[in-house]
Amino acid sequence: GEVRLFDPKKKVCFGSWLADDRRGVGWLHAVEFHNSAPGKLFVASNDSAVCLWDIGQPEAPDYGQLDRRQPVKLLQVTGSDAGSPELYSLAWLGPWLLAGTREGLLGWRLPQEALERRRKPLKITMINFELISDEESKEFGESVDSVTSLGQGLVAAKCVNYGKILVFRADFPTLEVKNRCGDLCKVEVLLELAWRRTPEHYINITGDLGLGMMVCGDQLG
Repeated sequence: GEVRLFDPKKKVCFGSWLADDRRGVGWLHAVEFHNSAPGKLFVASNDSAVCLWDIGQPEAPDYGQLDRRQPVKLLQVTGSDAGSPELYSLAWLGPWLLAGTREGLLGWRLPQEALERRRKPLKITMINFELISDEESKEFGESVDSVTSLGQGLVAAKCVNYGKILVFRADFPTLEVKNRCGDLCKVEVLLELAWRRTPEHYINITGDLGLGMMVCGDQLG
């Protein structure tokens, strides 16, 4: 459950902290930086929980100083209690935080106050997104092992068992807090890209926002 921050140019580790010390949380599955506030970091753990951390502006380590500023947890949201879907990947498209899981695509609509320090906890509604609508295709399963932002409001989600990458726009209807946890939101898929059907999970896709391109590997390297 440890997070480490690195500067790839200077090859320096800025430090580390235990992102989750709850019993049963043995590892972390995904991290995602806030696109306009790099001091905010989303971390997904293996118990279907996502925590938002304020990491500030890390500086190069001073090994003579023991009392260093520690990241502050701002928010914690969880997946459905039924089955506790394993979180594979995160994507932030403010105000939506999307998560690819074993059961499909989940999301939370986070208000601005969720990104700030506060005294009272917030109630955040979880939404299930339906990517595959026809019953015949659903037989392959709706597991989404990677999701990424492509820029200009576009999202790509890889359905590993379905063998395709689905591209859609994140202009979901405004869903009120009064909705029950686990409400279903159908997604209009704009593009289906044939990938390959494989039992190998954790093969990530990534998007280049400047070039408008997407890259995805496969289980053959």
